[in-house]
Amino acid sequence: MSNKRLIIGETEWTIDDKDEETVVAQVKAALHGNTTTEFVVLDQKARPVTLVLNGRATAAVGLDLDTDPRPGEIS
Repeated sequence: MSNKRLIIGETEWTIDDKDEETVVAQVKAALHGNTTTEFVVLDQKARPVTLVLNGRATAAVGLDLDTDPRPGEIS
């Protein structure tokens, strides 16, 4: 399973590796353009969920794309 995460408020979703580019592009477009978008992410049980993001109503979104080792991790 992917370690890439989308965090909105206190809710965390997993981004499937094959959907990473699409999800990131749609999140950025919604936030920058104050629009609504939808895309598929995975819930805590790795089930696909269609998430609808309202860029106008969302103050912040966290994207953890797991690109670098974390502090204390060995690469």
